[in-house]
Amino acid sequence: MDCRIRMKTIIKAVRPPPTGEEAKALEEQDVEDTVARTGLYILRNAGGRAQEALRSIIVSQNLLHTTDIHVVHHLGCGMANNSEEGLRETLLRELAPSEDDMVTRSITMHQLAQYQFLPIRSDICIHRAADSVFNDMELLRNHPLIKRGTNIRGWLYENIHLDPRQHSMRPVEGIPRSSSGPAPNCIEDMCERKHSGQDCRPCHANCPSPR
Repeated sequence: MDCRIRMKTIIKAVRPPPTGEEAKALEEQDVEDTVARTGLYILRNAGGRAQEALRSIIVSQNLLHTTDIHVVHHLGCGMANNSEEGLRETLLRELAPSEDDMVTRSITMHQLAQYQFLPIRSDICIHRAADSVFNDMELLRNHPLIKRGTNIRGWLYENIHLDPRQHSMRPVEGIPRSSSGPAPNCIEDMCERKHSGQDCRPCHANCPSPR
């Protein structure tokens, strides 16, 4: 299938769930129907992290004979710009407000400690948002239960909060990692703040200097 057509199919499949009657109709569709309609086995989770999806990916490879894995993170994600500890503190405040008794808070803290919440990197600059995609791709390529020779690609889903006709997918292979040194072009060209019409100077202090 032509790459552009395939990406349109992926965008349609991973687009945020609609509301109202259309959402109700989608709730009644199972995974097999999604595969039949799109040819894609879609795994969703908070932040789009591969580690959380590993069990399903392994099952998909061995029972559905999956040969290609596409890791898709979207810009403007609510999981961005958080640390593991920061997410735990936020969840603790939501699940056990300070006025709750100490026993309840202690139990909640213990339960939260059983999970890794896997926050993603800052999504302000595109090259930083891509880091989490690169990390997930490396996890899959090096995992002993992921079949050798699997085609693993990474994408950033852009403009997700705009009109669906403006949604697009950017391959991460052309984006430099923030840890690999300066970006090849002017950093401003890769700043999501600038793309959305905002002042991108506040994030320059955290960006590699342009060559």
